[in-house]
Amino acid sequence: IVLATGFMAAMAGGYAFYVIFGPRGSGAADLPVDYLAVLMSIVFGCIWGLIIFNIDRFIVASTGKGDGTEAITFDEIKAAIPRIIMGIIIAFTISKPMELKMFSTEIGVELKSRQLDKEEEFIKQVNNKYNPRISERQDEIYEIQALLKESELLKQQAELNFTSELDESGGTGLRGYGPAAREKDTIRQQKRRDYLFLVKEYKPRVEELRLEIKDQKNERNEDLNKKRDISNDLNGLSERIDIVHEIVDWKLTLFITLLFMTIELTPIFFKMMLIKSPYDFMNDNLKALIQAEHGIEVQYDFYKDKDGLQ
Repeated sequence: IVLATGFMAAMAGGYAFYVIFGPRGSGAADLPVDYLAVLMSIVFGCIWGLIIFNIDRFIVASTGKGDGTEAITFDEIKAAIPRIIMGIIIAFTISKPMELKMFSTEIGVELKSRQLDKEEEFIKQVNNKYNPRISERQDEIYEIQALLKESELLKQQAELNFTSELDESGGTGLRGYGPAAREKDTIRQQKRRDYLFLVKEYKPRVEELRLEIKDQKNERNEDLNKKRDISNDLNGLSERIDIVHEIVDWKLTLFITLLFMTIELTPIFFKMMLIKSPYDFMNDNLKALIQAEHGIEVQYDFYKDKDGLQ
């Protein structure tokens, strides 16, 4: 039983270490196998299994046979409490990774949903940060373009008025470059100068605004990629345990924990139920003979403290 406990601890520890060292990404099932993480998980899983095996071996080996009868008395339970507590802790450390593996499919579905929710939350945060800046610059570009468009329309209208005055199609109806045509030519040139002035004045600003928009969009994309990586990394050991507690019936997880607890604590209670055999009496006699041959005598001296406690 002790060897089986160590083996299960190695398996559970190996899986837990692979979750810790393994690849991170969206979802849990379609991730590539990281062979370095596999190797590290095997090594650390074996070390963890050996640690649990030796602790468990010590707990069982140090548990005596009590009073030598089949009955488990209160004094035997009281003496075994530290070992029982240690066994319960070991059972918990083994059962949790096993639960993660048993419900890995359900965990993967819920994990993907949580990652998408977190990614959507990050996208809203990033858009709320950058979109107003981009919209502000785009609005300014639209205002400048509207101003230039209006000036261009005035220029085109002035050119049309001047042309129609020259060819008798409009205006006074007199052909040639007369006073009316001269006046409209002056207006045409003025509108043209106004338009060219606005183009010269605002074109650098439009280019500057477009560069700023481009920079803001690049920063937004970089920030989104970082946030997406963060949401994809949301598949660690703690998150999986939290999902198990949320989606799996607590009675089922309790049953699994109690099963491993039973396996872990069985040797302790078995030893308290064992009856002393001839071998045990011979072993006690042998130890007494060795003590006598080496002149060892054990004396139990009792003293009372100031409160009279012996």
